Amino acid sequence: MALNDLLEQSEQYLLELQQQIIQEVLNHGDMPFGDCTLPNLVKEYKGHKEYIDGVASALEVVKGSA
Repeated sequence: MALNDLLEQSEQYLLELQQQIIQEVLNHGDMPFGDCTLPNLVKEYKGHKEYIDGVASALEVVKGSA
C-alpha cells in the first residue's frame, strides 16, 4: 500500500471519528461527558491527528532535502 493511500485512509478515519464525536455530543448533550465515550473518542482523534501531522511534516522534510 502506498503512503498516499495510507494518508488518505488516515484522513478518512479522522472524518469518521469527527462524526462519532458529533453524534456523542448530540446524543448525550444533557449528560456529563464522563458517562459516555466522548472523552475516549476525543483522545483517539487528537492522537491520530498528531500522527497525520507528524507524517506530513516528515514528508515535507524529505521533499525539502531531495
